[in-house]
Parts: sequence; C-alpha cells; structure tokens
Amino acid sequence: MKAAVTILCFFAFATLVHAASEPILAVSLKWSGHFGGSATEPYTTYCLMGRGFFQMPTSDDLPKLIEAWIHDHPKAVVVPIASIQPYLDKVRESKLTYVWIVDGEFNLNIELVRQGLFCARDTSCPHRKEAERWPEAL
Repeated sequence: MKAAVTILCFFAFATLVHAASEPILAVSLKWSGHFGGSATEPYTTYCLMGRGFFQMPTSDDLPKLIEAWIHDHPKAVVVPIASIQPYLDKVRESKLTYVWIVDGEFNLNIELVRQGLFCARDTSCPHRKEAERWPEAL
C-alpha cells in the first residue's frame, strides 16, 4: 500500500515537472537497458531507476520490453524526476537524470514493476538521508 501511494505521489509530481519544461519524446533517445542518451545532450544520461541503477540485476528481456513499449507509445515523454550533477568525477558536465516515461495514463516505469523487472522501491526517489546523492531530489 505504501509503495502504491509513493508511486501515485511521484506520478503527480512528475506531471507537474513535465508541465514546466519542454517535453522530450522517449523515442528520440537511444536506450541501452534502463539507461538512455541523446546525441544532442552527450553529457546527460537518463535512467529509469531512482535507486540501485548500477547495482540491480536486470533481465535479459529488459531492453526488448523497453523498446517494444516505446514503439507502442510513440508519443511517450521523458519526465525528469531528479538529477545528479556531476555524476562522473572527471566530467563536470556529466548529468544522471532519473526519469519516468509517460504516455497519458500509461507509464513505462510502472509497467516494468508490473512485469517483475523492477522492484517498486527502485522506481522512487531516495529517502531524505540519501538525498545528498540526488541534490535535486524531492
């Protein structure tokens, strides 16, 4: 129940954040597993996980599921939730942005939880005590 409430709160916040910025279509990014990038923003890495993004094991099916979902939702937008900058010590311009991929009422991050590919905890922002790792986090 707590996870469901957390997800709903983040969805509401994500909608507000999205409304305040120019939308990026998910289809415009090149995805490699749960990480995405763009040639127009070479120092920005987008991530579908808010926690455990480098440590969590993922399924071999994850890239195919993400690709298929984005193909089926060509109008899905990238909704930035929180960022770390810099996230690479030697590259000051580097930025890691935790995102949700949303197409109206459909949400890729939630679908990955439903499919058992992500734990619900991985799709939330860190707790306050962990917020120093996500300076722009809630």
